[in-house]
Amino acid sequence: MAMSIIRKRLDEDYDALSLLDSLPSHDTFDWVPISSETRLAMKIGSVKGRDILALLVQLGDKPYEVRYWSLPHNRSATTGSHKVLSQDDVVRLSLYPPFKYNADISKSSKRKFSIIIKWYFMLKGLLHDGVGGDYNDYCKRFCDALRRIDAGRRIDDAEKNDPGDSIEGSQETPMTVDESSEPEDTRSPYKLRSGPHNEASNPLNSKADTTHPVQLVTPDDTPSTCDDDDETDYDKLCRYLDKHKLLYLLENIPKADGVQFVDQGFMPEAQPKKLFLGRHAKDDREIYAYMRPARGWHEINFWVEDPRRSLNITAMRSEDVAKQRILHPFNKTYPKDGPIDQGDRARLTLMVKFYFIAAGIARNFVLQETKAFPDRLRSALEYIAHRMGAAAAKPPVLEQTNTPARSASRRTDIDESHIQSSLALPRSPLQATTPAAARPTPVAARSTPVAAVTSPTTNTSTLPTHPSPRGTKRAAPTSTPTASNEDAHFASLAATLSQDQTLTKEINAVDHELEMKQMQKQIFMEKLERQKQVFEEKWNTEYDEIVTKRRGIEEQRGGVRKRFKRMSLKIAGGADEGVEDGE
Repeated sequence: MAMSIIRKRLDEDYDALSLLDSLPSHDTFDWVPISSETRLAMKIGSVKGRDILALLVQLGDKPYEVRYWSLPHNRSATTGSHKVLSQDDVVRLSLYPPFKYNADISKSSKRKFSIIIKWYFMLKGLLHDGVGGDYNDYCKRFCDALRRIDAGRRIDDAEKNDPGDSIEGSQETPMTVDESSEPEDTRSPYKLRSGPHNEASNPLNSKADTTHPVQLVTPDDTPSTCDDDDETDYDKLCRYLDKHKLLYLLENIPKADGVQFVDQGFMPEAQPKKLFLGRHAKDDREIYAYMRPARGWHEINFWVEDPRRSLNITAMRSEDVAKQRILHPFNKTYPKDGPIDQGDRARLTLMVKFYFIAAGIARNFVLQETKAFPDRLRSALEYIAHRMGAAAAKPPVLEQTNTPARSASRRTDIDESHIQSSLALPRSPLQATTPAAARPTPVAARSTPVAAVTSPTTNTSTLPTHPSPRGTKRAAPTSTPTASNEDAHFASLAATLSQDQTLTKEINAVDHELEMKQMQKQIFMEKLERQKQVFEEKWNTEYDEIVTKRRGIEEQRGGVRKRFKRMSLKIAGGADEGVEDGE
């Protein structure tokens, strides 16, 4: 009765009956019997060797409620083998379609998630009491959930056919934990604009009929515009930086083999590896970055994981990631002190994407999805260099042209205004008749240093208006540095500056070595911890097998002893009968 009412209202009020009929059949899911009771649980997902189950429970006369368990593969749902999960935990796990499209921690999405599960229990014939509430509100939420499922399914289908294309008509898409937005200001390395994206910046929100991602920024020449099938995205990015004389910025960050990628099975739809970023500041849990497709492009999600507990996985926002103990260079993508804005979050996710590209995990689709990625990478690398300060690598071009530029600027610092003013004075007749050979060398023609030039504050009235009498010897000039001495002085300054830059580079290299050593230690400890975990799991499995074997032997021995006891009693009874007969 309840199903017919729901179908009728979805058809008449919302025209959504086709969406309801497009759901996967209830027979396509595994229904696990619960051994302690005569109930069935539906398998809605799996993670790390454990099944995620949904079941219905009723407390008194209240309507049925959905509960969630975690159960090892191929195990019966006994009280000792299952773990109870909250809905907040379940929606963050890897779920099967159509449940994953409504997996969100908001209150509204939680209700929609439960409605979909209850509908499957109705189809299975395990729920007969209706919805236990207002049908109008129920059908409205049910319709929203169905539309979300339809949008998510169409996005997944489109990504399988062409991951780079946007989806037309996607009015509503599944909620995600943390969307990897990109900085929009590509030219300023220090202050990236943190305003919200407009509608045109997201191809899914754009009303224009298009089959290609919208280009947020129009760079002058980016690698994504070049058609070269032999080049990877990483090669194109390096070529772009080299063209702009910025390839040295990559010296400020570790190479792809200097960061830690770990195999992951938590998100089957994501990239096969996750990137280790650091540890939680309070409980020392590990922080990983996942790269997964969503809404027509790939985004970055951050999760906090406890290697000792496989299901203790919590989502984390990018602004919260910045408050933890994060490794270089990710900890240089936001200000050391102060609030984290949208530009900082975008810079962090962009660098994570860059390492997925550099490691060869994200293969040749990021530049197709984000045309302005090279310009944004350039801005992010410049920001990291700014945060590193004196330890950052210096541009090689500036080191070569530094000395001539300073020497030229030093020579142009001489103020000749007073010389021009004195030359502009009217000449006396005696000056006009002076032979050219007897004239002194003009001041402007000399290579006179600053100390030998008359001060500009000298009053022009004190200057002589007629030359000295003939035959009078001019006073010998005081000893002043010549041009060669001045050049030697600037050469010495240039050598000192070059030495300072060399030492700064050496300090930068040593700091990088120290950081790499710390990272190597951390990677080794992580590897050791994982090996320890694998050993403990293997040991526990073997130990359980041995214990089970021992119990089987004990049962056999118990049967043998019982049989021996019965035989002994039988023999003893026969002996007693023989004694009585003899008497």
